[in-house]
Amino acid sequence: MSESASEVVYRVLFDDIRQQRLLPKALLQEEDLAARFNVSRTPVREAVRRLIQEGLLERRGSSTIVRQLTVEEVANIYPMIAVMEGLAARLAAERITKTEVDVLAVMHERMKGEQTESPAAFIETNQIFHDAIIEAARNPPLAREIERFRMITNSFRQVVLGMPQRQDQSVAEHAEILDALRAADGSRAEAAMRKHVATAESLLMLLLRTSRLVAPSVVQDSAPARGSDGKRSPRGPSR
Repeated sequence: MSESASEVVYRVLFDDIRQQRLLPKALLQEEDLAARFNVSRTPVREAVRRLIQEGLLERRGSSTIVRQLTVEEVANIYPMIAVMEGLAARLAAERITKTEVDVLAVMHERMKGEQTESPAAFIETNQIFHDAIIEAARNPPLAREIERFRMITNSFRQVVLGMPQRQDQSVAEHAEILDALRAADGSRAEAAMRKHVATAESLLMLLLRTSRLVAPSVVQDSAPARGSDGKRSPRGPSR
């Protein structure tokens, strides 16, 4: 059965946000999206409404933008991610195959070299490492929820992962998770994953509360992101 026009628009925009082709605060125009997908505005409205309900877009007056989280929202969301990824690690420990463990081990070794050689590659491999664990959990509803929350925190996670000291920590924490998965120890895998996410959260919150990376008072007035047509959103300059 072929996808409806609304489903196509939704899926592509969802992926654009996930891959950061659409950045936080990017302005989306119905007319531009309808032209891009060669559809009427009705399926565009349906897709946008669904993304708003999922917390990925928001209305700002008469405009629709990609959501930018506040410090308080980040603080609320990260513990939820820790619980969900912890559960995924527990389930993965019970269900993962030897081949999947071996693939994770290869990725872990690759990340050690990427720390100094290619920070961007490190971030990408880190994502694949986590995705592989979630896949091994064999729980699609859990995977969808993790993906949704990770998407709206993606820009923050990349800031933290770009820090050399966090990369060192991450490699060590991945080793603990990998050892627990190899031992099929669900409790240890869950604890290691929750600690891993909590450590990243602690560093991120320190950055957020001591810098202007993002704050509730400046979210609305900070520099514009690129919109659905690739142009700068018509907003005021950053402070």
